[in-house]
Parts: sequence; C-alpha cells; structure tokens
Amino acid sequence: MRLIALVLIITFTFQPISYAQEELKFSIEQLYERLGYTDLLTALEEFDETFDHDINLPVRIPFPAETYLGRVSEQGLSIALIGEDDERVFRIHILNDPVEVPSRSEQRSLKDGTTVYLFDVEESADPHVSWLYMVKNDVTYSFVLNGYRPEIRHYKLMGVAESVE
Repeated sequence: MRLIALVLIITFTFQPISYAQEELKFSIEQLYERLGYTDLLTALEEFDETFDHDINLPVRIPFPAETYLGRVSEQGLSIALIGEDDERVFRIHILNDPVEVPSRSEQRSLKDGTTVYLFDVEESADPHVSWLYMVKNDVTYSFVLNGYRPEIRHYKLMGVAESVE
C-alpha cells in the first residue's frame, strides 16, 4: 500500500504542475505555493518545532537552484528546489515512516555502505522522473529529480545521496 501511495505521490506531484502551468499561466513558484509550500527557512523552522528528528540535508544538489521552497505535513518535510528555467525541479522528502521500496528498484550502495534504491517513473509522468530512497542515520530520505536522461538522473541522485552526512 505504501508503495502505491509513494508512486502516486511522485507521479502526480509533477504531472499536474506541468499541465496547470500551461493552462493557467502561473509561475512554478506560485503553483508550489498553492500546494502549501513556503520559503525553505520557514519550513525548516516549522519542521524543527513539529518533529524530533535531527536531519542532514545534502550538501550537493543536481543543478543550480533559483528558488528554495519547503512544506511540512504529517508525513514529514518536503523541499522543492527549482532551477532558473523552471523546468528543472529537485525534491527532497524527509519522511516520518519508512516506505516500501518498489520491486523494480535498482539497489546500489553509497561509499559508506548505505543501501539506496533507484526507481524510474517514465511511463506515467511528464516530465520523466527518477526517485532515490535511502535510510541514513535513522532518517528516511527520498530524492526526486525530473528531466535529464535516466542515467544522468541516477548519477546526479547518487551524488546528492553521497553528500548527506
């Protein structure tokens, strides 16, 4: 059940945004704000007040970001980093509970031995996305990246995962 929920969240997170942006002519920042996102510092403060998790954000991100947004929900913290062309979006999810990893995931290891799982959502998502899931220092992380070819997305996601200490 958690697997299906995670795939649906990832799929529909990106899909409605691209269609709505074309039809309504909203900026991607306005669309994320309508989804409950605020500036990242406000979201991080709210997360600290709401949850008792020590988290380490990645030091490395896949592209230069122009906009940093965040949202706190009962599932945890979501961060959206948006590139200057609004077509590149990188999302970080720090989740309260572990998720079931899709059976089609590719399993890899980080240099420190942490197991990560890579999963592509190609058929149903526009733009195409790749997802990386890992548990590190007792924190559940999920990274989602759109655009790029799958092998480039995987390379960039692995670099992000390696940068979480």
